[in-house]
Amino acid sequence: MSFRNKLKRILNKVDIPGLMTYVVITMAVVFIGDMVSGFQISGLMFFVREYVFAGQIWRAVTFMLMPIDSSVLWVMITLMFYYGIGRDLEAAMGSRRFTHYMLLGWLFTMLGGFIAGYASNTIFFMSLFCAYAVMNPDDIIMMMFVIPCKAKWLAFLDAVYMGWTLIFGGLAGRLMVLAALAVFVIFFGRDYIRPVFDRLMNRWKHRDFIRTMRRKNIRVHKGGKNGER
Repeated sequence: MSFRNKLKRILNKVDIPGLMTYVVITMAVVFIGDMVSGFQISGLMFFVREYVFAGQIWRAVTFMLMPIDSSVLWVMITLMFYYGIGRDLEAAMGSRRFTHYMLLGWLFTMLGGFIAGYASNTIFFMSLFCAYAVMNPDDIIMMMFVIPCKAKWLAFLDAVYMGWTLIFGGLAGRLMVLAALAVFVIFFGRDYIRPVFDRLMNRWKHRDFIRTMRRKNIRVHKGGKNGER
């Protein structure tokens, strides 16, 4: 059996139904612990390469379970928001595929952290919403429970932020974006990105054909009827 087939068999056994529920509960527990301890728990969880190499290897995992913000209200909103996003993605993708998506996101983000020296889970969770918006572009999201907005427009704002980070951010920020983008392409490239690319290529080929015909003084009519001038 080839290595690829062995790896596939191993991955097929990795399935954590309700994974986002566990992630959100852990984030909530960490945040409550931070409120009590003065953010000492988060201080032991974030990813710093030197600390990991010094023996604190748990940081290579725990940084993905840190709360995304330190404000009580905003943490409550983001936890409820990502719980809903994760639940819907798992229902659409299947628990095994969603588990693989999360684990691969952690792996790529961790590798970026080892290269840059620092890693954060913020960009990956933003890309998780982008994945949701690609599958459910017209779903209405109530911003701050008041303002209705389609998922695709909120995802567009996230994409703009990630694009800005990729161009103008530091090394760690760029690697976090690339890690999130790599996971997105692996899981959604064939179904969502490839059709868009094919349409753009067909449009380019059509325009190139028109320019070629014009250079040869051949008039191109709609409906496929051609005639020389």
